[in-house]
Order: sequence, then C-alpha cells, then structure tokens
Amino acid sequence: MLNKKNLIFYSLITFGVYCSIKIGVSYDEFFHYDNGERRLKYLLSFGKYDYYDILHLRYYPGLYDTLSYFINLIFPQQYRIEIFHLTNFITTLTGVIALTKVVKIFFSKNISYIFFVLTFLNPIFFGHMSFNSKDNIIATANFWCLYYILRYLKTPSLSNKALISTKLGLFIGLGVGIRVVFLGTLIPYILFFFLDVFLFKKFCKNFLFKLFFLHLTKAIFIAYFVVILCWPNVHGNIFIEPFILIKNSLNDLTQTNLTPWFYLFVNFFYKLPIYLIFLFISSFIFFLKMDNFYNKIYSDFIYKFIIILFFILIPIFISIINNLKIHDGLRYFLYLLPLLNISSALFLYYIYKNKFIFINKIFIVSTFFFFIFFYN
Repeated sequence: MLNKKNLIFYSLITFGVYCSIKIGVSYDEFFHYDNGERRLKYLLSFGKYDYYDILHLRYYPGLYDTLSYFINLIFPQQYRIEIFHLTNFITTLTGVIALTKVVKIFFSKNISYIFFVLTFLNPIFFGHMSFNSKDNIIATANFWCLYYILRYLKTPSLSNKALISTKLGLFIGLGVGIRVVFLGTLIPYILFFFLDVFLFKKFCKNFLFKLFFLHLTKAIFIAYFVVILCWPNVHGNIFIEPFILIKNSLNDLTQTNLTPWFYLFVNFFYKLPIYLIFLFISSFIFFLKMDNFYNKIYSDFIYKFIIILFFILIPIFISIINNLKIHDGLRYFLYLLPLLNISSALFLYYIYKNKFIFINKIFIVSTFFFFIFFYN
C-alpha cells in the first residue's frame, strides 16, 4: 500500500514521463543528435571515421551527446525523440534526488520531501528536464558533486573516501564533458569544503591531507579522461589541444553584448512563479521565528542556512564582479533554481508545524481588514 509521500513522488514522476513523451522537438535538438552520432561513430571506428564539426560544437567535449545517442540506439528509431527526452528527464531526476539527499543531510527527511515537490513545481526547471540536453545535465552533475563532497567530509572511513573520490571524478567529468565552464559552478562547494575543513569543522570527520591529495589527483585524472574521451578535436594532442579550444571558446563568449549587473535578479523575479517568490521572501521575513523553531530540532541551523545562501549568492556575485557576458535567460544558472527551494521548504515545514498560530494570525488580520472595509 502506497503512503501519501510515495503517491506524490510516483505521481510527479509519472507526470514527468508523460510530458517527456508528449513534448515537441526543440530547435537545436537535432544538432545534438547529429553530434552524438558522429562522435560515437568516430569512437567505435577507433578514429577512422571522417569526423567533422557542426557549427561551434568543436568547443564542447560532447560526452552527454555521445552517451545519449548510444542509449537511443537500443530502441526503435521512430521513437528517438521520445527516448532522448526520457533520457534527459531520468538523468535530471537523479540530480534532483541527489540534491534531495543533500537537504536530508543538512536538515531532515520531511524537509527533503517538501523540497522535492517544490522542485517539480518550478515550471522553469521542470520544463527543461526533458528537452534540454545541456543545462539540466550540468545541474545534475553539480548536485551529485555537492552530495559527494558532503559525503567525503562526513564519512570517517578512509576506504569510503577513496570510493567517493572516484564517483566525484566521474561527475566532474560529466559536467565538464558538457560545458567546460561547469568548473565555475563548483567554486562555492570548493570554498565550503576548505572552510569546513580548516575553520568550522561542522561536517569534517577524519580528514588526512596526504590521502586527500591522492584522492584529489585520482578525481582529476578520472575527470580529465572522461572529458577528452568523446572530444575528437583534442585527440591529436590530449595535453595541449583541450586548453587551446577552451581559450578560444572563452574568447568567443566575451563577444556577447554587455550584460547589466541586475540581469539575473530581473530574470529570477520575472520568470519564477509568484508562489515560489512568495515562499522564498517569506523565509527571510520569518527567519527569526524559524531560527527559534529549528534550533530546537537541528544543530547549527544558522550555519547550514547561511551555507545554502552561500551556494546561491557566490555564483551571482562572481558573474557581477567579472561582468560575465550572460545571455539566454537563466539557462546557464539553471542549477541555482532548485537551491532556492531549500529555504522555501524550510518555511513551509515551519508553517506546517505552527499551522494553528498562522491560522489565528490570518483570521485576526482578515477580521481587521473586514471591519476597516465596512467601517469606511
């Protein structure tokens, strides 16, 4: 017998699968299909296939395009669009689950359930889960990296740390294998890692620098191998050509027209649904009351809340300070949208646990406005 939480979970998944099958083709989907096909043929022919670039795709390692095309070959080709969408959806779903695990580590299982539902109720992120084969997959890699960084800090077992570093290398490779600037999305997590190791020590357990550098070297090696695997343009010299292409791609990016510093804030305000904006702002309005409530349940609530804000704000500040040439709305910052839902989930759980207090206040305020209206 399914309980309510499982029923909601499976209902959301079913709806996501339905949307993946019914949604139409995006304008650039066939470019990624063709890119994956050519790169897979190149790999399976051990370099004998006459590979050539499509537009600017030489700048992209093409890992996910190749993998998704390989998965697509398993199924009848008349359903290739549906299979691409389902592959994107399932991959992104695993990323949402990874961030849900992070919320559970930070707070509790109940709050992680609320967070999961809110993420599906975000139409921007949910809409990208099926047809987008870049930004939401980058978000997936980002969330798994955060999860394994936390696991690496928390686990006292040195053998488990070694296994975690291997998985971390694979997900870094997945992210960079789609877009090299993925590395920039990890900056807040890297800063958090070293701050917790050297200063706060809230998560860090049994940390040895000698083993850490060995694990870091292994993770970098795995990530680098994964990145160059499906990138024919660098196979002539795998130690030099990746960096030449990265440099050229960054030069192309700077040709984008100047972006105003408030670009992201405007996009967040106008594109997020009003109920998510309301919940996010309310979490700050009622923060002192939430702090009193949560400090009785969780240790270091303020520290954890500040860390979540740190993850959100650092990428935005970096983009403003460096005057990054952002375009295409929120696509490059899609991974921030689920992070915004964490404070909203905390606020909703606080309301649920204090619902009678809120009901009384709503009744008093409503009564007050009722008398004001009829008095006038």
